[in-house]
Amino acid sequence: MQWRVFDDRPFEFLLKIVKKDAQTGNTVLKAGASYKIYDVTNKKYVEQVVQYPKKEKISVFKTNEEGYLITPQELKCATYRIEEVKAPEGFVRQGSEESLYDGTTIISPLEQTTKGTYKENPQNGIVITVSSNTAHQIDPDTGAAIVE
Repeated sequence: MQWRVFDDRPFEFLLKIVKKDAQTGNTVLKAGASYKIYDVTNKKYVEQVVQYPKKEKISVFKTNEEGYLITPQELKCATYRIEEVKAPEGFVRQGSEESLYDGTTIISPLEQTTKGTYKENPQNGIVITVSSNTAHQIDPDTGAAIVE
């Protein structure tokens, strides 16, 4: 006889946000990047309640000294926009970048040049859609799903 286990609970996950340098792709190993998470499906910012060390409601999530954060409570499957509201010291907030332009062409940041002018090159927040098929990790201590 063949046995199957069906899990029809809604998929819930912890969201892990990692601050990376745009030029090198390396993780920024500094605390202090702050993010807001906008729930596009429900048209509101995510707020979560933390019980320790005191009970408080948070809507701005901050990275640790290893350059990442994990939401304290699980989120449901939906579409979310991640907006950086503060960058760590010495870094530019995502969405406030400037690029070196030669006319209308962007000059690579790796190219050495004496020509061009800096202009704003705003970026939108990062939009992700999470479903039960989204790749995720399992926290070995809690068994929670973590989407990065």
